[in-house]
Amino acid sequence: MAATESVTMVQMEEKLRGDAEGTYRDYVLGRFAQLQSGVQAEMDRGLAPDDFESFNRIKLAAENAQAIVKIIWARNAAGNADSGAGTGLPSLL
Repeated sequence: MAATESVTMVQMEEKLRGDAEGTYRDYVLGRFAQLQSGVQAEMDRGLAPDDFESFNRIKLAAENAQAIVKIIWARNAAGNADSGAGTGLPSLL
């Protein structure tokens, strides 16, 4: 997937559901991890308080996105793609 390609959440969920090997999952998790580490590096260099708060929110969003990707993929791997059983989250579709 090209770095500039845009994917909607629905498309991402569909790709994760069809990703039995976990290849797409690993790609997406890697992208979010790169974002998270890049943001953390900027925070570590020092930011103005308002900027720090904005960067921290982006970092937390990347962390939460990784958790959601793992949940969506695990639902598929467990054969439970249509329910939120055990995840505390409703189905996204």
